[in-house]
Amino acid sequence: MAHDTPAPPPPPPTPILIIGAGPVGLFLALLLAQANLPVLLLEASTSPDPAPKAMTHLPSILPDFRAAGVYDALVAAARGLVDQGICFRDAQTGVVLAEMPRPGKGVGEGPLTVPQPTFCNILRQKLQEFPHVTLRAGVAVKSLTQQRNGVEVLAEAFSSSPSSSDTLTFTARYVVAADGAHSAVRTAAGIPFEGATLPRRLVACDVRYDFTGRAGWVGGNFLAGREWAGLVGPILAPEAGAEGEGEDEGDGVGEGIGEGVGNGKGKKTVGLWRVSFSVPEEEWLDTPAALDALVRQRLGKMLPEGGPDPLDACTIERVAPYRAQQLCAATFRKANVLLVGDAAHLTNPYAGLGLNTGLLDASSLATVLSAHLLRGAPPQLLDAWARARRDTFVNAVDPVSRAAFWSLLDPDVATLRERHPVLRAVGGGAGGGVGGRDGAVKGKPAKGPMALRTDVRALEGWVD
Repeated sequence: MAHDTPAPPPPPPTPILIIGAGPVGLFLALLLAQANLPVLLLEASTSPDPAPKAMTHLPSILPDFRAAGVYDALVAAARGLVDQGICFRDAQTGVVLAEMPRPGKGVGEGPLTVPQPTFCNILRQKLQEFPHVTLRAGVAVKSLTQQRNGVEVLAEAFSSSPSSSDTLTFTARYVVAADGAHSAVRTAAGIPFEGATLPRRLVACDVRYDFTGRAGWVGGNFLAGREWAGLVGPILAPEAGAEGEGEDEGDGVGEGIGEGVGNGKGKKTVGLWRVSFSVPEEEWLDTPAALDALVRQRLGKMLPEGGPDPLDACTIERVAPYRAQQLCAATFRKANVLLVGDAAHLTNPYAGLGLNTGLLDASSLATVLSAHLLRGAPPQLLDAWARARRDTFVNAVDPVSRAAFWSLLDPDVATLRERHPVLRAVGGGAGGGVGGRDGAVKGKPAKGPMALRTDVRALEGWVD
């Protein structure tokens, strides 16, 4: 006997309003759409931000990509930058101090590297499958008013002329702030952003340089040592079968340095890599000329030797200086406003936890909102979610990322394996691990400090 499949429950009459169409906002919109919840997504900008952004996804988020139906597209976009290991090196000598090798070809449980614009494009394409999702670009939030059963948002929509704009009003049951570090929603809701700015400036450089061919470097490379500490990792692999060519991702916009710096040798013949380093605040000179000189000096020291002058074979595509901050919102929920991603928390990049924590914010919030709006779970479930996600940042992400940052800057590189939180978690501490080449410690991916996922079904108010 044939049985009719029950129709899905009707969506609520007012949409969820997500502010910010970056990776976290888009991922949240996709998950909500797949749960049959209507979504309106507002984005202030009308074009992608060319500045260097986070691009590596840790194993903890990969199951969510599979469930959302975008994992295969992301693996294809990674062009081989899948399952790559993590290596810790002496910044002065390049000698390997410790490493977590790749789990094996095709395993699919190591880091997955996809440039952020590509990641966002994949999510946008997937969202086109859902007619109950609307994305509006060029709309900036100006204020919001909490109401008994929702939120009213006042926004400004910009036309093709920068001097012309229209005032718009939106109402929604819930507003989710995914609008980044300078969140207009968080500010309008009066939620404090608490924490500290670390006393060092960070500089992220995207460069064309053959790290693999000239020095055998693959995956993420953390450089330890007070003078030249930093991070080196691939963004884009070279195009397969296209010798002498490569994908030019982005437009080379930077602060003081743009595309074409260097002599052009090697341009678009090798993959694109991210080279990041820090500078003491007291040594920072905020001028384009000073930044240009600083980048050339640091890259000259950080690029592995492959000839008389490594800069001869390096092309700098873009540079972005920024402050190293450890900040967290006082609450992730205030009435009908919820915070995710950089709008909720900020951390330095040297543990790779910022973007991944934000995506797990989105994944857990989508599940909680679905339970609340479609299955009648009480509002207390949202409070429990907000506490749990904030606790994850305060008790795991913040201390681990701070320790990772400062451990690379300690001049005693010989004790890195005892001090670095990731190496300690994989058994690379005193007496732990198995010695590898160059006296390196090898281990498996960490489970302790990297446990960033929230078990929403254990939260107060959960309804199956």
